[in-house]
Amino acid sequence: VISVYGKDGTYLGNRVYAFMVQEVDSQIYYVINRNGAEIKSIQSFKYADIKDLLLNELSKVYEVEEKVTKEMINEAMKELAAVLPLSNESYASLTSEQIRCLDQFIFRFSKLQDAMGAKIFRFLLEYLDEDVTALPMRDILNRLERYHILPDANEWIYIRELRNEIAHDYPLMENDVVRILNELFSKVNVLYGIYDKLKACYTI
Repeated sequence: VISVYGKDGTYLGNRVYAFMVQEVDSQIYYVINRNGAEIKSIQSFKYADIKDLLLNELSKVYEVEEKVTKEMINEAMKELAAVLPLSNESYASLTSEQIRCLDQFIFRFSKLQDAMGAKIFRFLLEYLDEDVTALPMRDILNRLERYHILPDANEWIYIRELRNEIAHDYPLMENDVVRILNELFSKVNVLYGIYDKLKACYTI
């Protein structure tokens, strides 16, 4: 737990953030992230403006997800458009290139949801001055739902369960694989909608 002040000297309270503020002497603070790596190399300042740091870290997350993850999801869906929605017959006759695109879609869809759940959700709530240090994921989802950022916490959990089913080597019948994949494809816009709403909460 640290005492945090804004650049103007405003007391922001005692909090545990995603970032630790380490006192070097009575005046200077270095800001480090959870794994101990310095966020801004060879840079120190008198007051830790946590919200600026959150925005800075979030902008890095969004840059990766926009330029890599979402782009690759869209690319995979474009390549698979001719066979969507999948049927048992079309799934069984997928070409090697279509199978590659399907694997790419599953991996990148999972990566985007993980990035949102593990990073962006927590950053957002910290930005809104919520202490989420010890909160389980269900409580985080409920808080985001109360802020009207997440339309339905249960749907988020449902989507996660779907992608976990298809991403792991569970013994699934072909009918189940096709059903889950079609359901995942139908949830892309839901995931994008939540992503865009999260992004709109920040000025980046």
